Amino acid sequence: MNKELDWRKIDTVLLDMDGTLIDQHHEDVFWEDILPEAYAKKNKMTLEEARKFLFRLYETKGPKNIEWGSSRMWEKELNVGFRTLRRRMKPYIKLHPHTLKFLRFLNDNGKKVYLVSAADRLDVDIEVAHTKIGRYIDSIFTTFDFGATKHYAIFWKRLRRKIRFNPERTMLAEDNENIARVATKFGIKYVVFKSIASSKKPPHAPEGLFCVRHFDELLPANRDTKLKSRRAK
Repeated sequence: MNKELDWRKIDTVLLDMDGTLIDQHHEDVFWEDILPEAYAKKNKMTLEEARKFLFRLYETKGPKNIEWGSSRMWEKELNVGFRTLRRRMKPYIKLHPHTLKFLRFLNDNGKKVYLVSAADRLDVDIEVAHTKIGRYIDSIFTTFDFGATKHYAIFWKRLRRKIRFNPERTMLAEDNENIARVATKFGIKYVVFKSIASSKKPPHAPEGLFCVRHFDELLPANRDTKLKSRRAK
């Protein structure tokens, strides 16, 4: 099923990374299994003890806190070779279905495409290189570039100042409900909520948001799917 979206009225596309372009499952595996196992081994405790400690810490350093995405902070906080563990996640990193097709469509139609992630440069570089999506992106930004997370209007103000996007002609794809609502309140006209963040969890479609399961729902029904991007080499 194709959603009604008038692409003639959209110049700029802002894309979240984990959960939106990339399957969130690899992040769930890392935070719920890989990291607790490493912490338990390092500190000679049971896996359940490690999970209990870390899950409390996750709440303290929650996603609204910019430190959440800092590999340097986690490295210092936990002393478990955090960055090495992150690099070992490469086999788990997978794009959501139809993501490349969607990115090619954006390129073919002359849209400015920006990746806007809460992850730091280490994670962004690993995931972009592994998935090979960099060729379709005009620029990549992280919350660390603006000193605020996407949960707050100041982030969007600073991003707008940086790339001079027109909110009335901008689309944002995001899998975090709070961020989607903040962006809508800020004035971004076309906010698309990715209802399937993880392939291992059921869809979540919040009321009042424009939701899609996968990006093929946004492609015009009559588009030639064999058309290749001018940027793809």
